[in-house]
Amino acid sequence: MFCERFDYMLMRIVAWNANYNNRRRSFEADAEFLYSEGADLIVLSETARPAVAAVDRIAWFGTEGPGLGVIARNGYTISAHDKNSSAPALFGALHIR
Repeated sequence: MFCERFDYMLMRIVAWNANYNNRRRSFEADAEFLYSEGADLIVLSETARPAVAAVDRIAWFGTEGPGLGVIARNGYTISAHDKNSSAPALFGALHIR
């Protein structure tokens, strides 16, 4: 048999370049645009800074301008990795649980 059945959870990930420099949408508007895709994890590059911090659900890498945002949904949580303090700008590692 080529494919075996495995008992594990699948994670749905959607990544999108929001192109903040050409379309000045809010982080929340970019996220709302992708919610209908049913993703467990949404990765938004070149997006605005989130208006509200949600410690275990939203991660942000950047300054006031465009940056990288990650949203955990559907029961998943995110937390920063210890290596982030030495990472280059707009790089980040996360624990997804």
